[in-house]
Amino acid sequence: MGDQTRGLYPGIQRHDRARRPAACPVPDVLMARFDVFSNPGGHAGTPYVVEVQGNHLSGLATRAVIPLRRLDRIAPVPLPPDLIPVFIIEGIECMLDTPTLAAIPRSALTKPVSSLVHRQDEILSALDRLFGGW
Repeated sequence: MGDQTRGLYPGIQRHDRARRPAACPVPDVLMARFDVFSNPGGHAGTPYVVEVQGNHLSGLATRAVIPLRRLDRIAPVPLPPDLIPVFIIEGIECMLDTPTLAAIPRSALTKPVSSLVHRQDEILSALDRLFGGW
């Protein structure tokens, strides 16, 4: 690859180019939208939170999360499935408590225990219902 190929493929780095440091600090734990984390608050009835913040905002110091509450700790009442879907995390049946969406410090979230990316349509529908975008 000599100078004659320079500019032919914009955005592609030549294989013989030296490594450069990252443009910004890279966190110890890379987080992805719909990752499930142990609840940093340690509440037994709410063992998990799911991150719903867009990956394009990864530079912020906070993360938008929705609590995942244990169904066996809640009185049996009809739940609107489009607002409060139910998921099984580590064998525990949990409801996505969408109306209690919150922001917490990024540093409070450690290693993910699961991911709900395969159920993202249900989570996004619940957020749409919460914000009136349905």
